[in-house]
Amino acid sequence: MHKAVFDSNVYISAIVYGGRPEDLVRLCYGRNKQIELYCSALILKETADVLASEKFSWTESQIAKAIRYIARISEIVEPKSKLSILSDEADNRILECAIASNADFVVSGDKHLLNLRSYENIKILKPAKMLELFEKKS
Repeated sequence: MHKAVFDSNVYISAIVYGGRPEDLVRLCYGRNKQIELYCSALILKETADVLASEKFSWTESQIAKAIRYIARISEIVEPKSKLSILSDEADNRILECAIASNADFVVSGDKHLLNLRSYENIKILKPAKMLELFEKKS
């Protein structure tokens, strides 16, 4: 089973818009589970902050439900190391979580992370590319 860390933008896309990110999230639980998903408290906080932002204006109740859902389908890890690879601190938190969980993949729509392509043997892919890996197996 592949180990992955999803960027907050993947969770938000899956929850708000559906589509490919939602298809990918569905591979993280239940009978069709093919991905061992890892997350950190800081990724959960960033996701909550974005959902609370003016762009989405979610209520506290809606946000709490979304965060509980993500926490339920993922294993929460606490990264021990602090990275400063990218200028966006939130992107560094994704890499820290990936290292702490010994992930195979980081899944993101963020161009700064995607431009890395990989970090310490962790492949960095868009949701659609990650999903292709599982569609080829079927």
